[in-house]
Amino acid sequence: MHISSVHNARMTTDTRPEPAIRLQQARERAGFDSALAATKRFNWKYETYAQHENGTRGITRAAAKYATAFRVTREWLLFGVEAPAPDDRPQSSVTPFLLRRDGPHHPSKHLLDMARAAGAGGDREVWRVTNQTMISAGYLPGDFLLVDHAATDPDEGAQVLIALNDLEIGSATNHLAQYAPPFAIILGHVTGHVSAHNVDGESVEIKGTVTASWRLND
Repeated sequence: MHISSVHNARMTTDTRPEPAIRLQQARERAGFDSALAATKRFNWKYETYAQHENGTRGITRAAAKYATAFRVTREWLLFGVEAPAPDDRPQSSVTPFLLRRDGPHHPSKHLLDMARAAGAGGDREVWRVTNQTMISAGYLPGDFLLVDHAATDPDEGAQVLIALNDLEIGSATNHLAQYAPPFAIILGHVTGHVSAHNVDGESVEIKGTVTASWRLND
């Protein structure tokens, strides 16, 4: 009778929020067989942690702390997606495009007219898509974007230009992303990988908001 009861309990669907379920998974994978064991090891308040794991309280504010302790990423705890390791980050998906006729890109008069009509000038600069990172958002390699570099506090859902900065070696790559505070989501890689990057203003920063785009026919 007792064994049957336990079996039926395990078959019950877990109705907790997904972050709470992943928090328990992370704890168990880290080698802690109980919530109490983890809270003793890291000197956390048991009641608070238990509420996070049973789903009665959200974990957003504590996610970074738990991620560090259990050796997972904050993005995975909150959204179930992995942030790529620094050496796996994609190459830049966009590059700046100089509009000077005597510059390296030699823009056509048609392109210059379209850029000016879109409002290029001052803080609004033209960038060009170089790969398929945002193909799901309708951008193809070779498309042009107008980025307002003064708009660094975008609304949720905005398409933004971000810099992924490697602070150790002093390099950076530029990418198109969708803003989902506090993350910038890079979608549509050729491999199908989706990555979320915490916008902290240092390793990940918003360089501007996309305000217009166009495609030139061959």
